Amino acid sequence: DVVVFFFAGHGVGAPPALLAADYQNERAALTRLPVSQVFEWGIGPRNRLFLFDACRSNPSGDHVMSPELRLALAMPPAATTVISACDAKHSALEQDDVHHGLFSAALIDVLEGRFPQVPQGALTFDRLYEHIQEEFVDRKWKARQCPWKCALIDRVAVLREEPMEPLNQHTQTEATV
Repeated sequence: DVVVFFFAGHGVGAPPALLAADYQNERAALTRLPVSQVFEWGIGPRNRLFLFDACRSNPSGDHVMSPELRLALAMPPAATTVISACDAKHSALEQDDVHHGLFSAALIDVLEGRFPQVPQGALTFDRLYEHIQEEFVDRKWKARQCPWKCALIDRVAVLREEPMEPLNQHTQTEATV
């Protein structure tokens, strides 16, 4: 059994939390999600994968991940893997031509089978991270943003059992329409 949690948005560091797109200070209880609560949702399954495309230390300040948020993401519960768009003091960047954050775009490409090297066998959490890293190198994004991973897991965690096949041109066209 596997739980996958994905978040794209903003993060804050004191206390570490994720902010909804419609975050407002006066509605903080409804639009602010503590990282500790996110990790609690995943308790139960044997394998947990948390994907975060977030960096900001605060909505109106620096556009970098705060050390407090980074520390919270680096201390997940056991049997958990965290893959984050960037490390502390770096930004999770967006780019108009990819229509997503760079991390989200790379993740989508990997999950849809659009990458140079087709993986053989199952897609594990580690292989997912490796393919995201390769995508960043291939697209020359690595110099601007560096995803990182923290894994507190003592076994191979499988996201998808069957080998991945790259999308053919016809499928890619349909997927973008």
